Amino acid sequence: MPGQHPAGGRGALCPRCAGGPRAFAKARAFGVYDGALREHLHRVKYLGDRPAAEALGLVLARWVREGRELGPADLVVPVPLHPLRLRERGFNQADLLAAAVARALGRPVNPAALVRTRPTRAQSQLPVEAREANVRGAFAVPHPAAVRARRVLLVDDVLTTGATADAASEALYRAGASRVEVVCVAAASPRAGPTWDRGGRGGGELLE
Repeated sequence: MPGQHPAGGRGALCPRCAGGPRAFAKARAFGVYDGALREHLHRVKYLGDRPAAEALGLVLARWVREGRELGPADLVVPVPLHPLRLRERGFNQADLLAAAVARALGRPVNPAALVRTRPTRAQSQLPVEAREANVRGAFAVPHPAAVRARRVLLVDDVLTTGATADAASEALYRAGASRVEVVCVAAASPRAGPTWDRGGRGGGELLE
C-alpha cells in the first residue's frame, strides 16, 4: 500500500496502552494509523467504502497468515457495533476484516459470538481517561458455548488505548474463552514496534 510502513514482525500499539494490564493475551497491528492507511480507514468508516474495507481485509489477512506473531486460533470474532450504529453505518467494517482473516487462516468466523449491549460514544471523541468507562461492561456473549474453551482471535480496524479490545476480551473470557488475542489494521502509535504481550490471562504488558 503506497506510503504505508507495516509494523513488520512486531506490530504496533499506542504507547498510551502501557498504563496497565489488559485482559487480552496479545495485540498486534499491521501498521501505524497514518498516511495512506489512515486515509483508507477513513474511507471505510466515514464514507462506507466497502471495497476499501475488503481490500484492507485482504492486506490484514495476508499479514496474519504470513506472520508468526499470533498464536493458533480456533475462532475469529469481529468487534461488534451496537445495532443502532450498525443501522446508521450500514455495515460493520470489523465484520469484513474478520471474514477475510478467517478465510486466510482457514478458521471459522462468528460475527454473532460477541454483541455490544449498549450504545457507546465514539472513542475518538473522548479523552483517553474517559475511554475505559465508556466501554466497560458494553459487551456480552449471548451463547457462551460458542467460545467456551476456544482460542479467539478478535479483529478490529484501529487500536488506540486498547480499552475497547480489553472490554470485549473480558466478555469473551467471562464466557469461557481459553485465550484472546487481538489483531487490527492500524495502531495509533507514532512509530512501529511496541506490542502487547503476556503469557496467559491476567495482565498484558507493553513490550519494547
